[in-house]
Amino acid sequence: MEELKFATENEAIQYLSDYTGNRIIIAAKITPNKDGKYIPPKAAQNAAQKALNWKEKYPKEVKGETRVGWTRARQLANGDALSLDIVKRMAKFNRHRSNSKVDPKHKSTPWKDRGYIAWLIWGGTTGIEWAKRVVESQKK
Repeated sequence: MEELKFATENEAIQYLSDYTGNRIIIAAKITPNKDGKYIPPKAAQNAAQKALNWKEKYPKEVKGETRVGWTRARQLANGDALSLDIVKRMAKFNRHRSNSKVDPKHKSTPWKDRGYIAWLIWGGTTGIEWAKRVVESQKK
């Protein structure tokens, strides 16, 4: 059997997560890097990128969200290291969990669902769960 080698712990976790159907992605590293910042999981990056792609492809149909939200989406999509303050804001977005699924009336046009777009912009379910775990780890 070939030995797999990874550059970082996050890369290894991402591989394992993809292999297992993204079921353990929330196990992504919850400790800060040497600069005291946090790298969001790949699935959170992908969620934000999905919203950004729709905004570019359907600029007249993707409505809502604030400038702060779109800034967060760009940070996440780029895989930028995030301060604890930003991660805490992501965790607080959990209050909008009811938007984590596309409204049935937008099933064929999910980019028109403002709540779903907002959920993706803030990292989707994986991003929010990861942020909650980071915040919880800081309380201990």
